[in-house]
Amino acid sequence: MSEMVYELSAVSRTYRTGSALIEAVKSVDLAIDGPGLVVIQGRSGSGKSTLLQMMGGLDRPDSGEIRFQGNDLARLREGKLTQLRRLAFGFVFQAFNLIPTLSAAENVEAAAAPTGGGSSERRRLIARLLDEVGLTSRARHLPSRLSGGEQQRVAIARALVNNPSVLLADEPTGNLDSRTSAEIISLLSRLSAERDLTVVVVTHDPAVAAQATRRLAMEDGHLAEIPFTSPLAGEVGFPSPLAGEGDPAA
Repeated sequence: MSEMVYELSAVSRTYRTGSALIEAVKSVDLAIDGPGLVVIQGRSGSGKSTLLQMMGGLDRPDSGEIRFQGNDLARLREGKLTQLRRLAFGFVFQAFNLIPTLSAAENVEAAAAPTGGGSSERRRLIARLLDEVGLTSRARHLPSRLSGGEQQRVAIARALVNNPSVLLADEPTGNLDSRTSAEIISLLSRLSAERDLTVVVVTHDPAVAAQATRRLAMEDGHLAEIPFTSPLAGEVGFPSPLAGEGDPAA
């Protein structure tokens, strides 16, 4: 039996803001057993970004376990966690976070971990990644000469440069129009299939969730599955039977 990619058990995270306690994530259970496009949908402040940060080792829970390929991220030493973040996880954010003075190719190369290979091998890798995201002809362009969608494609190539097993994307279409958003999610879906890659996306957008192979909903720190027979969460209502009250966190 193959090892689970993620096993989350009773994961909670609370923040203190002044005198107030904010329960961002409340006793979340989640299992992800293989490649696919998993979308966690929720309103701003639902706790979805906090959950994603913990799944990527960027934050630690107050209680519960987050097992990634058998390793409990909550209890790993910082050195091992840093290594996992660099080699096992790729991160994509709403803000593209490209270095403005570097070309598309140079932005991707800047994220590459030392491998001992020569410069020609690295250049071939960068060229292949940019081709995967459809940007071969834009490799030498600075971010200022790229559209928003093209900049996010560079960010995706950069996230793949160390061949991660998981891609974690926090509102990757938040700065894009609807057509470009659909193209980016379609790209993530294709990369997941071609690379046997687990892609986890958090979003507020029902159109993004519609393209997922698995959909979950988050509200007030609670997580629940959205059956494909159910309508997607939209502006008016939230379909999942999520319980709990309190001040949400992003």
